[in-house]
Amino acid sequence: MFRYGKDIFKLERGKQLLLFLFCLFLAFVIWSVHNLSDNYSHFFQYRVFSNSKIKGRNTTSGSLNNLTIRGRATGFYILQHRFSLERQLHIEPESTLFRKIPNKENSFFILTSDIRDVIIESVSDKLIVDYISADTLFFQFPKMATKEVPVSVQSRVTFKEQYTSFTGLQVDPPQITLSGEERILDEIDSVYTEVVLIQRANKNESGFVKIKPLKGVVFSEDEVYYTLDTKRYIEQKQEITVSVLNVPDTIDVIVSPPFFTLYAKVGMSLAEDIDIASVTYAIDYNQSPKTGTFLVTPKISLVNQGAFSYRTEPPVLEVKVVRKY
Repeated sequence: MFRYGKDIFKLERGKQLLLFLFCLFLAFVIWSVHNLSDNYSHFFQYRVFSNSKIKGRNTTSGSLNNLTIRGRATGFYILQHRFSLERQLHIEPESTLFRKIPNKENSFFILTSDIRDVIIESVSDKLIVDYISADTLFFQFPKMATKEVPVSVQSRVTFKEQYTSFTGLQVDPPQITLSGEERILDEIDSVYTEVVLIQRANKNESGFVKIKPLKGVVFSEDEVYYTLDTKRYIEQKQEITVSVLNVPDTIDVIVSPPFFTLYAKVGMSLAEDIDIASVTYAIDYNQSPKTGTFLVTPKISLVNQGAFSYRTEPPVLEVKVVRKY
């Protein structure tokens, strides 16, 4: 009985200790919040990023030196600033305030006295400015070049049965103008869009797609308009015998195989206008190697003009030129 009472006493003491520690922790939190909510004087350092409209120059640059501000802010912001990896200010002063540094091609400076109001406004939601220690900020604004490049569309397109596109995905504009440093533009031959995803298309498709951004480059267009012309088709089939023209009497030209099967995809609206039964194919000896064996890929000009695609089976023919005597 005595031991049981002793255990209860220990349990109560444990609960009281936990309650005391919790109250102590709660008091510390309240004290910390109260103190961090007060304002304190502190030195704040920032790297200044400026947007400028200096003609023929890059539009954005980060200062080469840091801006130091003596100001008053809450303890919360002081802690946040002290441990932050991105201590940046973004300003947009008048381009006329930037002055060229003599004998330095891309170097400019701006006096903090000329942009004091701009700086104070940019930090007004964080701190109260007492004074600014740096009197000058230095920037590099490299010269900008321009270049026109084609837009390459990235796409994943599938069609319903007996539907396809005669022209593929088209974009407007097909080319855009890039602006940036010349050394960067020299490495760019084209720009790419985000992926256009179209599944089981059976009608014309269109829309806007964004162009993938490139670091240090400004685009004349951020997006382009794409169209997909979708048509229904039928496939016509015809067996064609190969003929050979302008063969001298002393030469034999042997084609293997001597015929091929033509498969032509024709739009439904053109099916009656294209008669592949009248298609012929010939090899001209005068435009071919005069001896030996070579391969020929049949080119069907009539079908190529009237149908949007075709294929042959087999896709190539073997031609052997031999002398009779």
